[in-house]
Amino acid sequence: MINPLNWKTDAASAGPDANLGARFYNDAAGEVIEEIPHFTGACIYPDKSVLVVIDMKTPLLDRIDLVNMGRWSKGVCHRCDYVFFFNNLSENVRKRIDAYTDAM
Repeated sequence: MINPLNWKTDAASAGPDANLGARFYNDAAGEVIEEIPHFTGACIYPDKSVLVVIDMKTPLLDRIDLVNMGRWSKGVCHRCDYVFFFNNLSENVRKRIDAYTDAM
């Protein structure tokens, strides 16, 4: 388990200021619904092996329903892992690609 905001594997939390932005999509249409900078912080609970979101903002648009998440239990946002941390993950991928191509 790794925290996508600080790239640590321990319980060190990262606040929303470390979140480069969430990006919510309409999957069926392939369109961006809303992008929210500093959407949420995150920390790992090592004893439970889970990543927990902290200080989450409320999306502005009603089309984003974080309460009724389908088959997931209330409070489980696993299907939004990529959404909540989209810009941090994108930056990490870019850095890894750059490091790989620089090493060639």
